[in-house]
Amino acid sequence: AKNLRHLTLVLTVNDLLADRIDSDEFRQRDPVEYLLDGPVAIDSEGQPVDLRLTHVLICGRSGAGKTSALLSVLSLAFDGPIDGPRPILYGVDPKIAEIAGGPARYLFDQVATEPAQIAELIHDVYEIVIARRGMSCHDRAPVFLVVDELVTVLAAGGDRKLAAAIEHDILEIQRLGRSHDVFLVATSLVVTKDTIGKLRDGFFTKVALALPNASDVDVL
Repeated sequence: AKNLRHLTLVLTVNDLLADRIDSDEFRQRDPVEYLLDGPVAIDSEGQPVDLRLTHVLICGRSGAGKTSALLSVLSLAFDGPIDGPRPILYGVDPKIAEIAGGPARYLFDQVATEPAQIAELIHDVYEIVIARRGMSCHDRAPVFLVVDELVTVLAAGGDRKLAAAIEHDILEIQRLGRSHDVFLVATSLVVTKDTIGKLRDGFFTKVALALPNASDVDVL
């Protein structure tokens, strides 16, 4: 696929996550020189992996490191030179775990956990996109809609009306948001054509961590 980069994780006797990369040391060696554009990881050869923040989907089974990858991506908004308003983060966390119940909660301006709240918050972000049409880019802060467990969010607790509204607003945020400094960053445990089919092409960057099947990577 175009622009596909393969990273090799080297297996060791010990758990890879037991020997984490020190974030301060990483940033000293590979600083973010431009807001929303910089290194977020280290590859198997010890070289920094750069990412320009757009709409990002991070997939992997439980324990694969989705939260670490998520925080690395968001660090591009906070570790780089800030020339303008502080980034604004909105979080969606239906399982009340990584965002609402995790150590990164303090980063978020607002977090929704219940289906109705989630639909309202996502619609509010969509309204931000609409309101920014014609606004000078110097007057607006980057806005991030961070969605944990995207497939669960799309199901909306079985409420079809809410599910349709959520899917519509997310598709519009994907289509229009980037040009108005509104970005969608999502994680997903499940990767199938049925679950993320319509949204797949709207994610410009896709990160595949430990997935149960090789075919899951092809879906991405």
